[in-house]
Amino acid sequence: MTAHVAAHPDLDVVLRGAGVVFAIQIVGAALSYFALVLLARWIGAGQYGVYAFYIAPLKTGIPMLTRGDCVIKVRSYAIREKLR
Repeated sequence: MTAHVAAHPDLDVVLRGAGVVFAIQIVGAALSYFALVLLARWIGAGQYGVYAFYIAPLKTGIPMLTRGDCVIKVRSYAIREKLR
């Protein structure tokens, strides 16, 4: 792996950036989990069930409605930049 990084200096930057992004996602997931635990303890099990019942379709429906537009935009931007 070190030989590849030495041969491609941009690879080092990409790997460091990917590591930072991964760490941020892990911290965000942990904070989200603990926030939901605190919410459940604060409002009680029954009310948290109502919250989960109404929030679950939003969490699954919104990504399906966007149909991956973010990925398509990033991909098309990368292709345009590569063609320049």
